[in-house]
Amino acid sequence: MSKTALTGVRVFDGARLTESTTVVIDGAVIGSDATDAEIVDGTGATLLPGLFDAHVHLLTPDDLRALAAHGVTTARHGVLAPRARRLLPRAGAGHPQRGPAGHRAGR
Repeated sequence: MSKTALTGVRVFDGARLTESTTVVIDGAVIGSDATDAEIVDGTGATLLPGLFDAHVHLLTPDDLRALAAHGVTTARHGVLAPRARRLLPRAGAGHPQRGPAGHRAGR
């Protein structure tokens, strides 16, 4: 896998926007060592973390692909219909987790 350096970008970290910087993507690792990287001028661009959609209705694997194509990396399915129950485990959605108040997210 190749190494790519995005130069001149600002990064939104969920709380604030950084000054212009270089972000290096090396396979699955994000860092700052641009040695031997392909340089991409990102001047004026802003990098965002994956977006979260807290209310979706998933019916097919295409729904998951559409969300990912628009930057949504996490989604909470609103109603877990029988058809969706069969879909989500194959899609790698994981298991429901308990929140700090002890309530279950998901099913």
